[in-house]
Amino acid sequence: MTETKDSWIDSLRVYKDIRMVRILLLGAISGFPWVLIGSSLSLWLKEEGLSRSTIGWAGLIFGVYAFNYLWAPIIDRIQIPFLTKKLGHRRGWIVLMQIAILLCLVVWSYINPTENLALLITVGLIIAIA
Repeated sequence: MTETKDSWIDSLRVYKDIRMVRILLLGAISGFPWVLIGSSLSLWLKEEGLSRSTIGWAGLIFGVYAFNYLWAPIIDRIQIPFLTKKLGHRRGWIVLMQIAILLCLVVWSYINPTENLALLITVGLIIAIA
C-alpha cells in the first residue's frame, strides 16, 4: 500500500516544476480569448437585446481561428526589436499578443454593442487574431 502511495505522490511532484506551471499558464491564457468570444460575447449581445441573426454574425469571429496557420510564417520571420532581444523571438511575440489582447479587452469593455456593433466585432477579430 505504501508503494502505491509513494508512486502517486511521485507523479504529483512533476507539477511542482516551474516549467509545468508555465505550460499550464500558457494554456490558460491561450484558451481565454476562445471562451471570451464563444460564450461571453453571445451572452452579452443577448442581454443587450440584439437579435439571434446579429449574434450569429458576431460568431463569424471564430472563422479567424481556422486561418491561424496562415500568419505563422509571418511571425517566424518578423522580429520585434526590443522584445526579441530581451525575451527571445517566440516569447516576445507571446508577450506582444497578450498586451494586444489586454488592450482590446479594455476597449471592448467600453463599447456599447447596440450603438457600435461593427467596432465590437472588429475588436473581437483582433482578439481572435492575437
